[in-house]
Amino acid sequence: MAEIIDNVKVGQFIKGLLKEKHMTQDQLAETLHITKAAVSQNLNGKSAFDIQNLVKIAELFHLSLDDLIAGRKPKDFIDIDSEYVRMMKRGLKDFQAYDPSQLNIAHPDVYGRVLMDYLLAEEADPWITYMVEKKIPFALPEHVRYRPLVQRVVLYVLQKQLTSPLPLIQAYVVHFGMFDFTEDADRQLFFALLNRKEGVPLLASLWHEKETTTVQRSIFFIPFQTKVSTYWMNRDLILRHVMEFHLVHLWTWLVKNALIQRAFYQLEPILKRLVQFGFIDGLVILVQSMPSYDRNETFLSYDVMDAMVFLAQKKHVQVMVDAIQKNLVFDLQSLWNRLIPLGDDDLLTQLMDAYPQKISPKKSIKALIENQRFGFIETHVTWFGNDVLSYGLDAISLDKADAKTLHHLIDLGAKFKAEYANRFTAEKMNRLLTKPKKGN
Repeated sequence: MAEIIDNVKVGQFIKGLLKEKHMTQDQLAETLHITKAAVSQNLNGKSAFDIQNLVKIAELFHLSLDDLIAGRKPKDFIDIDSEYVRMMKRGLKDFQAYDPSQLNIAHPDVYGRVLMDYLLAEEADPWITYMVEKKIPFALPEHVRYRPLVQRVVLYVLQKQLTSPLPLIQAYVVHFGMFDFTEDADRQLFFALLNRKEGVPLLASLWHEKETTTVQRSIFFIPFQTKVSTYWMNRDLILRHVMEFHLVHLWTWLVKNALIQRAFYQLEPILKRLVQFGFIDGLVILVQSMPSYDRNETFLSYDVMDAMVFLAQKKHVQVMVDAIQKNLVFDLQSLWNRLIPLGDDDLLTQLMDAYPQKISPKKSIKALIENQRFGFIETHVTWFGNDVLSYGLDAISLDKADAKTLHHLIDLGAKFKAEYANRFTAEKMNRLLTKPKKGN
């Protein structure tokens, strides 16, 4: 054995062996039971393989340890093809001649791989399509690689638009319950691929269809069987990811076919997430699709208020107005007060004129004062009147009642009145006296 090991040379040699055998670095990591990052470091010569792992690699490729470290293949080296590689060389027609139920291709070969691993490496699309459509099992469910391999094939057939991956998902659900992805990046890619016209039928199946199984139960030690239904994919996760990734095409289908019939009872959590994820297009689609509700079914919710303010912030004012007209907003006064900081005087005036019974000058004045909206107050001073201005003078919080603010109100007609006085009134008057207005 060589005394000094050239880590770079050994890493490059092993890379070549992996390529010849259609193995990935991830699969080597699984075989050695070490991390993917460690394998990458070792193959690039930045660190050295543990001697025990070098022995395993040598055995995997039918080499002596000396030959592996020296980076050479002996003259009598026998390049053993996997049985699955030989199967691929015979061609798909030969494979199709066998009854799918009689095929035994789920067991790993000497390299720890199954036929599907080789098909994916070679991008053998006709083979993959045939196996998926014929529901041919290509891995053992109890094997550690079953889940990631199924997830990988699902993404592959969607990316290549080969066929529907639904048979794969069905098989997965039978063994493991609802379908999902191990990696966040794979989950995001999956939903992005569904967000195409051809992806909607698969979404519809994942949303509506479910797997029914028989479960043995007992009551007072008397056994009986019952049916248990599980959806193929968690509905809450579907909703969350469609909103989180801003998938307009999928959201449009969900709103029209799944949500609108019961949106009244689910509106608050849905609106909360739409605002949380900043999905303004989704919010617009939902509001525009919702029907008008009876006045006794109006909503009282901070989540609804947040959503309406979000629409106004994003300049979808007409959509917000439509929501009001559909009775989605119960406390219009509270909404109006929350719109004040946006500085849209035209919007405030529009709502004030359209709903004079729901927006009160007295309930509005304090919020306008505290946001320093004296221009709006002056423009609508007749609407407020001196009595409301006087109420605002006393109702304003002490930390907002600086001398400049107080003078603004007094100039518009406000006066301190005994009926509105409170324990802070004297302090406000003192501020006027200690900081007199110029010219007085």
